[in-house]
Amino acid sequence: MLGENQQLDNIFVTSFRLRRWRIGLASMKSGLVRICFPLESKNRFLAELERRFESASIAENAEASAEGRRQIEEYFKGQRKKFDLPVSLRVTTFQRRVLSAVAEIPYGKTRSYGEIARKIGSPGAARAVGSALHANPLPLVIPCHRVIGSNGSLVGFGGGKKLKAFLLEHERDCFR
Repeated sequence: MLGENQQLDNIFVTSFRLRRWRIGLASMKSGLVRICFPLESKNRFLAELERRFESASIAENAEASAEGRRQIEEYFKGQRKKFDLPVSLRVTTFQRRVLSAVAEIPYGKTRSYGEIARKIGSPGAARAVGSALHANPLPLVIPCHRVIGSNGSLVGFGGGKKLKAFLLEHERDCFR
Protein backbone atom coordinates (compact mmCIF):
# COMPACT_ATOMS: atom_id res chain seq x y z
CA MET A 1 0.00 0.00 0.00
CA LEU A 2 2.72 2.52 0.87
CA GLY A 3 4.12 3.33 -2.57
CA GLU A 4 7.54 4.81 -3.13
CA ASN A 5 8.10 8.48 -3.97
CA GLN A 6 7.11 9.14 -7.54
CA GLN A 7 8.23 11.72 -10.07
CA LEU A 8 5.93 14.70 -9.93
CA ASP A 9 3.25 15.26 -12.52
CA ASN A 10 -0.24 16.68 -12.36
CA ILE A 11 -2.02 16.71 -9.04
CA PHE A 12 -5.78 16.43 -9.18
CA VAL A 13 -7.85 17.74 -6.29
CA THR A 14 -11.41 17.50 -5.20
CA SER A 15 -13.41 18.05 -2.06
CA PHE A 16 -16.71 16.69 -0.85
CA ARG A 17 -18.98 16.84 2.16
CA LEU A 18 -19.46 13.76 4.27
CA ARG A 19 -21.61 13.97 7.35
CA ARG A 20 -20.60 17.21 9.03
CA TRP A 21 -17.13 17.49 7.47
CA ARG A 22 -15.55 18.50 4.21
CA ILE A 23 -12.79 16.22 3.01
CA GLY A 24 -10.11 17.20 0.52
CA LEU A 25 -8.38 14.63 -1.70
CA ALA A 26 -5.33 15.06 -3.90
CA SER A 27 -4.15 12.39 -6.34
CA MET A 28 -1.49 11.83 -8.96
CA LYS A 29 -1.40 9.12 -11.60
CA SER A 30 0.67 7.07 -9.15
CA GLY A 31 -1.91 7.29 -6.38
CA LEU A 32 -3.41 9.30 -3.57
CA VAL A 33 -0.98 11.89 -2.17
CA ARG A 34 -3.04 13.80 0.40
CA ILE A 35 -6.24 13.60 2.39
CA CYS A 36 -7.19 16.76 4.22
CA PHE A 37 -9.61 15.75 6.95
CA PRO A 38 -11.35 17.79 8.05
CA LEU A 39 -10.93 20.32 5.26
CA GLU A 40 -11.35 23.70 6.89
CA SER A 41 -10.00 25.86 4.07
CA LYS A 42 -9.69 24.82 0.45
CA ASN A 43 -7.27 27.71 -0.15
CA ARG A 44 -4.96 26.46 2.64
CA PHE A 45 -5.21 22.93 1.23
CA LEU A 46 -4.16 24.15 -2.22
CA ALA A 47 -1.36 26.29 -0.76
CA GLU A 48 -0.05 23.27 1.17
CA LEU A 49 -0.04 21.19 -2.02
CA GLU A 50 1.78 23.95 -3.91
CA ARG A 51 4.47 24.05 -1.19
CA ARG A 52 4.80 20.28 -1.00
CA PHE A 53 4.76 19.65 -4.74
CA GLU A 54 6.48 22.74 -6.16
CA SER A 55 6.92 21.54 -9.72
CA ALA A 56 3.51 19.93 -10.12
CA SER A 57 0.49 21.54 -11.68
CA ILE A 58 -2.70 21.36 -9.63
CA ALA A 59 -6.12 21.03 -11.22
CA GLU A 60 -9.64 20.30 -10.01
CA ASN A 61 -10.71 16.80 -11.09
CA ALA A 62 -13.15 14.73 -9.04
CA GLU A 63 -12.77 11.63 -11.23
CA ALA A 64 -9.08 11.24 -10.36
CA SER A 65 -9.96 10.63 -6.71
CA ALA A 66 -13.32 8.90 -7.22
CA GLU A 67 -12.10 5.59 -5.81
CA GLY A 68 -10.66 7.30 -2.73
CA ARG A 69 -13.95 9.08 -2.16
CA ARG A 70 -15.91 5.85 -2.60
CA GLN A 71 -13.75 4.00 -0.08
CA ILE A 72 -13.91 6.83 2.47
CA GLU A 73 -17.71 6.91 2.14
CA GLU A 74 -17.80 3.13 2.67
CA TYR A 75 -15.62 3.50 5.78
CA PHE A 76 -18.05 6.00 7.30
CA LYS A 77 -21.01 3.76 6.46
CA GLY A 78 -19.30 0.91 8.35
CA GLN A 79 -18.86 -1.07 5.12
CA ARG A 80 -15.06 -0.83 4.88
CA LYS A 81 -12.47 -1.71 7.48
CA LYS A 82 -9.35 -1.49 5.32
CA PHE A 83 -8.47 0.83 2.47
CA ASP A 84 -7.18 -0.57 -0.78
CA LEU A 85 -5.86 2.42 -2.68
CA PRO A 86 -2.64 3.16 -4.51
CA VAL A 87 -0.78 5.88 -2.64
CA SER A 88 2.30 7.93 -3.37
CA LEU A 89 4.16 9.19 -0.31
CA ARG A 90 6.86 11.86 -0.16
CA VAL A 91 8.18 11.18 3.33
CA THR A 92 11.46 10.41 5.08
CA THR A 93 12.63 6.86 5.69
CA PHE A 94 11.71 7.16 9.38
CA GLN A 95 8.25 8.51 8.55
CA ARG A 96 7.73 5.65 6.07
CA ARG A 97 8.59 3.10 8.78
CA VAL A 98 6.15 4.75 11.21
CA LEU A 99 3.37 5.04 8.64
CA SER A 100 3.86 1.42 7.54
CA ALA A 101 3.56 0.24 11.17
CA VAL A 102 0.46 2.37 11.73
CA ALA A 103 -1.13 1.08 8.52
CA GLU A 104 -0.99 -2.41 10.09
CA ILE A 105 -3.09 -1.48 13.15
CA PRO A 106 -6.32 -3.44 12.78
CA TYR A 107 -9.66 -1.69 12.48
CA GLY A 108 -11.18 -1.12 15.90
CA LYS A 109 -7.84 -1.51 17.71
CA THR A 110 -5.35 1.00 19.07
CA ARG A 111 -1.61 1.09 19.74
CA SER A 112 0.42 3.54 21.78
CA TYR A 113 3.15 5.77 20.41
CA GLY A 114 5.63 3.70 22.43
CA GLU A 115 4.35 0.46 20.91
CA ILE A 116 4.83 1.87 17.42
CA ALA A 117 8.34 3.05 18.35
CA ARG A 118 9.23 -0.45 19.59
CA LYS A 119 7.68 -2.07 16.51
CA ILE A 120 9.91 -0.06 14.18
CA GLY A 121 13.02 -0.82 16.26
CA SER A 122 13.36 2.61 17.90
CA PRO A 123 12.08 2.02 21.44
CA GLY A 124 12.97 5.50 22.72
CA ALA A 125 11.37 7.34 19.83
CA ALA A 126 7.74 7.71 20.95
CA ARG A 127 7.86 11.50 20.51
CA ALA A 128 9.44 11.15 17.07
CA VAL A 129 6.63 8.73 16.18
CA GLY A 130 4.19 11.46 17.22
CA SER A 131 5.96 13.97 14.98
CA ALA A 132 5.89 11.55 12.06
CA LEU A 133 2.17 10.99 12.57
CA HIS A 134 1.54 14.72 12.79
CA ALA A 135 2.90 14.87 9.22
CA ASN A 136 0.78 11.91 8.01
CA PRO A 137 -0.48 13.00 4.58
CA LEU A 138 -3.18 10.31 4.44
CA PRO A 139 -5.26 10.25 7.62
CA LEU A 140 -7.98 7.58 7.60
CA VAL A 141 -6.11 5.52 4.98
CA ILE A 142 -3.10 5.44 7.30
CA PRO A 143 -5.11 5.37 10.54
CA CYS A 144 -3.11 7.64 12.84
CA HIS A 145 -6.29 8.13 14.90
CA ARG A 146 -5.65 4.59 16.21
CA VAL A 147 -2.47 5.72 17.98
CA ILE A 148 -3.03 6.80 21.58
CA GLY A 149 -1.04 7.75 24.65
CA SER A 150 0.53 4.99 26.76
CA ASN A 151 -2.09 5.65 29.45
CA GLY A 152 -4.95 5.33 26.94
CA SER A 153 -5.42 9.08 26.50
CA LEU A 154 -6.43 10.59 23.18
CA VAL A 155 -3.48 12.75 22.24
CA GLY A 156 -1.96 14.06 19.07
CA PHE A 157 -4.47 14.15 16.24
CA GLY A 158 -4.53 16.93 13.66
CA GLY A 159 -8.32 17.00 13.59
CA GLY A 160 -8.50 17.37 17.37
CA LYS A 161 -9.42 15.09 20.25
CA LYS A 162 -13.17 15.19 19.55
CA LEU A 163 -12.68 13.93 16.00
CA LYS A 164 -10.21 11.28 17.16
CA ALA A 165 -12.71 10.10 19.79
CA PHE A 166 -15.46 10.04 17.14
CA LEU A 167 -13.35 7.90 14.75
CA LEU A 168 -12.42 5.42 17.47
CA GLU A 169 -16.04 5.20 18.65
CA HIS A 170 -17.20 4.76 15.04
CA GLU A 171 -14.82 1.82 14.64
CA ARG A 172 -15.86 0.28 17.96
CA ASP A 173 -19.55 0.57 17.00
CA CYS A 174 -19.01 -0.89 13.53
CA PHE A 175 -16.70 -3.60 14.87
CA ARG A 176 -19.45 -5.13 17.04
